Amino acid sequence: MVTRVTTFDFPEGKPLLGGRYSIAESIGAGWEGEVYRIVERGTDISRVAKFYYPQRNRKGVTARRYALKLHRLRDCPVVIQYLYHDRLRFHGFPVEYVVSDLAPGKILSQFQKEQPGHRFLPFEALHVLYALAAGFEPIHLMGEYHGDIHTDNILIERKGLSFRIKTLDFFDLGRSSREKIMQDVVDMIQVFHEILGGARYYRNQPPIVREICKGLKATLISRKFRRAGDIRGFLDNYPWQE
Repeated sequence: MVTRVTTFDFPEGKPLLGGRYSIAESIGAGWEGEVYRIVERGTDISRVAKFYYPQRNRKGVTARRYALKLHRLRDCPVVIQYLYHDRLRFHGFPVEYVVSDLAPGKILSQFQKEQPGHRFLPFEALHVLYALAAGFEPIHLMGEYHGDIHTDNILIERKGLSFRIKTLDFFDLGRSSREKIMQDVVDMIQVFHEILGGARYYRNQPPIVREICKGLKATLISRKFRRAGDIRGFLDNYPWQE
């Protein structure tokens, strides 16, 4: 029988990895487990550790798959770099966790709230979409997928005239498929639509926005964009009118 856990609530200062790291603060929780900022003793360098609820990580499968996926995709620009996979004892039973780099930036949903009117202007939103598409292009070319793209799973920071994007929490939906890759594309365009202000502002958006969003009809989106690289190519070659 697998022990069921609803929260870890690890205290600040709890040691990890033989005392090399310690818990600094909780930074989030989800269906699979909880995420904490951890600090390396001696350097004060911050990392991120994701701890898996045992019922979501039977026989350690979910944590290992996540670690292996991050490692396979380590050269892709939107992927946070994987560092360690380990376990600790929690009330007498083992809990697995994965340690990765702490990426800079803010969660996109929060970043959006800080914009005038709580939304991006169209040209800025196009830059965000471009960064997402260019970042996911090599992932899709490798036949991999994310599985859970939304504004709470994206870290963003301004970089010159554009944006730098990192993505969180690759979701394990089993073996990759064309349909899962296409769902990533639909989810990216849903993010684009959301940061523009959603349905309330959609009617007055410029033609390029409507050409991309297709009224959020997944079948129409998938006919035009099958992989992230199709979005990137569309934006690179769009015939802007004077």
